Order: sequence, then C-alpha cells, then structure tokens
Amino acid sequence: MAVLVFARARTTQRKTLGLLTVGIVMMALSDSAFAYLTAVGSYHTGSLIDLGWVAAFLVLGVAALVSTREPLAELQPAQVPARARLWLPYLPPGSRMPSSVISGSAKPDMNTTQASAAW
Repeated sequence: MAVLVFARARTTQRKTLGLLTVGIVMMALSDSAFAYLTAVGSYHTGSLIDLGWVAAFLVLGVAALVSTREPLAELQPAQVPARARLWLPYLPPGSRMPSSVISGSAKPDMNTTQASAAW
C-alpha cells in the first residue's frame, strides 16, 4: 500500500509520506512485540517496547510538522471514477460467496469455525 501511495504522490509530499510510513511501521512492530511478550508472559511496564511506541508517535508528529512546510498543491477538479472501478474491490469476496454457501450446505456436520474458514 505504501508503495502505491509513494508512486502517486508528488515529490514535495514524499518526505511526509515517508515519515508517516516509518511511524506506522514502528507502531505496528511495537504492537506486535507487545502482543507476543504479553502472550508469553514476559512483558513489563517500562520495557524497550514502550520506547518503540514513544518513538512512533514522535515520528508521526515530525511528519505533521514537515507537512506544514510543504507548498500547497494546486487545486484540480475531482475526477469521478468509473463504476467498474468502484465495484472492483467487491468482486473477490462476492465470487467466493456462492461456492462457500454450496460447500457449507453440502457438509452439515461442519461447525461454525470450519464454515468460516472455508469461506
């Protein structure tokens, strides 16, 4: 997702977008490490993971400050996407639904977890 945003962004916005990406990745890594350490029972307050959250918020704040120094973009008229592009994200789940209903009704001994995993 970040690669697509960078590809479409103007060069003046790339520094801000880069900082936002770094901040979000740092937050995700800190959250993942927190979840793991909590699951194994070795997390304690004041650990290195807490510094990851603080650093992530600092990077996000720096991104906000950097964005105020970027020149304002020229206003361009909004382009309305074609209907096909609006419906495109719904095609993969919609194409799977009939097959999951058929497979779910063909196997009455499936429990809820198995049925949701089949979908």
